[in-house]
Amino acid sequence: MQVDPPTIPSTSGYHTITMTGAVDNRDQNVETNAIINVHTGRSTETSTKQQLAIWAIENHISQSAVNKLLAILKPRIPELPNDGRTLLRTPRPGFFKFEDVPPGKYVHFGVKSGILHTLKRHGVSVLNMDLQLKLNIDGLPLSKSSTVQFWLILVSIINVEFNEPIIVGVYCGKKKPESCNLFLQYFVKEMKLLKETGISEGDIKATIAVSIIICDAPAKALILNVKGHNAYFGCNKCHVEGSFIKNRMTYQCVDAKLRTDQEFENKVDEDYHKGDTILKELHIGLVTQVGLDYMHLVCIGVLKRVLKFYVYGPFLMYALNRPN
Repeated sequence: MQVDPPTIPSTSGYHTITMTGAVDNRDQNVETNAIINVHTGRSTETSTKQQLAIWAIENHISQSAVNKLLAILKPRIPELPNDGRTLLRTPRPGFFKFEDVPPGKYVHFGVKSGILHTLKRHGVSVLNMDLQLKLNIDGLPLSKSSTVQFWLILVSIINVEFNEPIIVGVYCGKKKPESCNLFLQYFVKEMKLLKETGISEGDIKATIAVSIIICDAPAKALILNVKGHNAYFGCNKCHVEGSFIKNRMTYQCVDAKLRTDQEFENKVDEDYHKGDTILKELHIGLVTQVGLDYMHLVCIGVLKRVLKFYVYGPFLMYALNRPN
């Protein structure tokens, strides 16, 4: 029975590279076609190579350890490269352009290249189709002992069978980006161009547009350039004014006037807006097309608080963990 080789996961961070010339090929005996097969997962000959690459990535194996392992396996499996950088398709130094986005650096991998690679890898033919994108932006710390953090720009295609994130750009710095407009400028510039020209390559011809923006509350406040979720006028959906009660910001009004896309465009609420956001240039509804964060608001927000109240709350006679 023939088993299809596994595909190198996109967690490698280099899935948007479609040019084989970008590969740092230290092993000159490895043919370019073999590298392409590793990238696309279409050749059974590279099964061992792909499995080794996945193993090295998932287990955080150092480059020197990978090189030593390859030196042992190479006599028995001649198609393996001599260098771990070829195995993992490490880009050559200087291939990526680092942009200054204070207080850190930003690398833009590209929307078009990421979408094309993803569609080709899944063998999807798209003709005269309008691809709808979900946009997600989020930050994450790299370690507990440092303030260095990543902020990623991700998209995924809504109206296709598969749903996987595509890394468009990555920011790295000791703090979050000072300016949302500098952080998003490369993404917005490319999206504006793609909105006009679309994508056309081989059997892929499509227009693309951002359909919805999904972020947690801190990321949403950053990219929309508005007050934070715990501010007096921090609600993204209505004009409710918060009240500070017992060291907590509460929003008690349940029938406040709803915000509109036009109000956001005109910055009507001065207590809500901190400045302009470059996302306006995409001409999407920055109220109606920005989703609420269900996970933080409900699952680990209200629901978590209610469960803690029932288990550890002051009314022990009603507590779930009360003695029988």
